[in-house]
Order: sequence, then C-alpha cells, then structure tokens
Amino acid sequence: CGVFAKTDVQPLLNEGVRKEDIAASIFQAVVNQTIAGLASGRKITGKIAFLGGPLYFMSELRKRFIETLDIAEEDVI
Repeated sequence: CGVFAKTDVQPLLNEGVRKEDIAASIFQAVVNQTIAGLASGRKITGKIAFLGGPLYFMSELRKRFIETLDIAEEDVI
C-alpha cells in the first residue's frame, strides 16, 4: 500500500539500496505472511498448485514460495 511504500521503501531507496534487493525483500514478506496465514503453524506438504496472476506473471515470487517451503520441482503443479 502507499503507506508502506512511503514509510518503509522510500527511506531504503534514499539510502541507495538496490531496487532488486527491496523487491526481493517485499516478495519474501508476502511469502512469509501468506504461509503463516494459510498454514496456521502446520507444515505444508504434498503437491502445491500456484494459482493466480501474481504467481503466474511474477516468477521470482513463485521461486520465493518454492524455496521457503523447501519443495521439490516435481511437487509444483
């Protein structure tokens, strides 16, 4: 949201942090929040289907989910 961008992202940009690093950090935050909300402390196992526009069009976001969940490529649908 705009408040997040103004209070958290803008100071990092002003300090010279690379945009790629900021984007990776935002993606990881999205992954962490999504997993925490959906799993509610339970381990996510089995085949995983990544559905929806962001997970289709943003391959780096999908990669962050795969790495964070530590799932094998054959378990990704």
